[in-house]
Amino acid sequence: MDKCDNRHKKEFITRLTKLTELGFEEINKSGRHQYGSEKIAKNSLNFKLPHFITDDVDFLYAYRYNGKKNPFLAYRRPNSAILHIIAIDYNFSAYNHG
Repeated sequence: MDKCDNRHKKEFITRLTKLTELGFEEINKSGRHQYGSEKIAKNSLNFKLPHFITDDVDFLYAYRYNGKKNPFLAYRRPNSAILHIIAIDYNFSAYNHG
């Protein structure tokens, strides 16, 4: 978050707060540009992943913040209530956005 400006920081925290209020069941029902997510293939990322993202993990989840534009990338183990934030893509450089 050190590289994010204050607006991005505020929008990111606001989105995280809303996601915690919804829970994963509601989040999964939502569209990717609302509160939902999309899967980003691990091999399309432009940064090194932390050691706990093992070879059997094929993707990260991208959730939107900042007016539903910028993504942050996260990992969630199956059936876990913990979402690990891996990267905040404040400048659209974490992966190829097409």
